[in-house]
Amino acid sequence: MAVATWTAFAADNSYEFSQDPDVMPQGLKLEPAVRFLDMRGVGLGTPLVDLYTESVTQGRRDEVRELLSVIVPDLRSIEMLVNHRREPVLHLVFSDHSVPVTLMGDGVRSMLRLSLELASRRGGIVLIEEPEVHQHPKALQQSAKVLLAGVRRGLQVVLATHSLELIDALMLESTQDDLHRLSTYRLNLTDGVLENSRLDGEQMAFARGQIEDDLR
Repeated sequence: MAVATWTAFAADNSYEFSQDPDVMPQGLKLEPAVRFLDMRGVGLGTPLVDLYTESVTQGRRDEVRELLSVIVPDLRSIEMLVNHRREPVLHLVFSDHSVPVTLMGDGVRSMLRLSLELASRRGGIVLIEEPEVHQHPKALQQSAKVLLAGVRRGLQVVLATHSLELIDALMLESTQDDLHRLSTYRLNLTDGVLENSRLDGEQMAFARGQIEDDLR
């Protein structure tokens, strides 16, 4: 049975949801578990302290720290401290000091947000716009690990990217099982007609590894 639905996202990731009442009974209507993440910094986004809390609740704090420690040397832990106004503030903790996340560079904050966003999701769909923004090559490799870890937990991750480096990192970090879960879609607008082509994970690996095709 086909059911028409629509979802509209606000800057804070809240959305409205509608289904035709004549098609589906009111008691069966469910809000879809959809999350939109714009890594370009557009919109307000969920506060990092909230994402951190949910990640810890689900037992993934160490996972996030290990991923971030590759691009933040000497990182000991990620902790929530209280400032002079008694407000919670997320800190990166080192051996002899800590630094509020808000004072870190764009690349570190971007990597941390991506890690916490996916670590805090229990399931559903995550839509990500340009996860490569603000990130250097080492961070892109860690981002690939974050994305694949989410997919392995059962998340459906849909991302829009202009980065061949990110695509290559995904190929490098993917197992054979991961390749079965991956696909890429290329869009082309010709005379007002939007066309698309699809490659599955193994075709992507061949295209990048053998003929160095541009998959963007």
